[in-house]
This record gives sequence, C-alpha cells and structure tokens, in this order.
Amino acid sequence: MWTFLGIASFVYVYKKCGDLLSYANKEMLLTSLTFFSLGLLLTYRCRAGWLPQQRKKPRFGRLCGALSALPLVGSFWARSAPAGAQRAEQPKGRQDKVVNSNTTVTETATNTKLAPQYDPEVIIVGSGVLGSALAAVLSRDGRKVTVVERDLKEPDRIVGELLQPGGYNALKDLGLEGE
Repeated sequence: MWTFLGIASFVYVYKKCGDLLSYANKEMLLTSLTFFSLGLLLTYRCRAGWLPQQRKKPRFGRLCGALSALPLVGSFWARSAPAGAQRAEQPKGRQDKVVNSNTTVTETATNTKLAPQYDPEVIIVGSGVLGSALAAVLSRDGRKVTVVERDLKEPDRIVGELLQPGGYNALKDLGLEGE
C-alpha cells in the first residue's frame, strides 16, 4: 500500500510539475529510488514491525520473516509456519488426505446457528458451488473457514448456478462429488 502511494505521488508530482522535466536524469532516478525505498520501509514496518513478538527465531527464520514482509516477495513467499508445523507433526507412515472440519455454515436469520468460539481466517459469504469448493479446499489446507449462506434450500428457478462439466470434474477431483 505504501509503495503504491509513493509511486503514485511521484507520478503525480512528475506530471504536474514541468520543472521536474528540466532536471537531469540523475535527480529523477534518485527521487524515484527515495520514494520506492520509503514505500518498502513503511510496508515492512506496517507488516512486521507491529506484530506481537513471538519466540526467538533462528537467523534463517528472521531472514525468511524479513523476505515474506516485502511486498512483491511476500506474495510468493507465504508465511505458513502453523500449517507447516501441523504437517511436520504427522507421522510419516500416514500420508492420506486429512480433512479438517473447520467449516461452519450459518443458515437464515430465523434459524441462526451459533458461531464457534474461534476467529475464522477466511469468511465466505454467499458461497454457492464455487464458494463451497473453496471452503473445502481451504479447510483441508488447515485454515479456519466460516461459510455464511442465506438459505440452504435449492433454488426454485435456474439462475446460472448449475455446474458445467468442467466444474463438476474439478469438484470430483477435489473429492466433493455428491451422493
């Protein structure tokens, strides 16, 4: 966010002020580098600086944490320590598919089920077929998922929610085929 704000501010100032065009390329490069580094610094500070301190990490863990806090690298270098720790605890002999049933469905407002006591990581509203598949996959991945659906009865008319053959095959591959 801060990086984008820095770049947008630089572009705005560059376009609005004709004086900047008369400066040498060296100053333009220095200005853009300053905006970019300030954006990276603020992004790192917002992502990693205010988080509660955890147990001391080894040097490699700190490097991984610093890399995952960077804006571009962070999207490719996901912080998945809890999920990795759960996978490491499983015995090596058992490599079957493990389904975590962390999915909660809330019905209409008149028959509302109480939400569980945990804070969900992902909330899917108005799921339909695609959202239900996404919830199942995220739940298998170890995330805490809450699905909020208006009602659980079948629609009385076709609105385009029917599965196409490709969607059915994808759900079948995920192990979500109907009975």
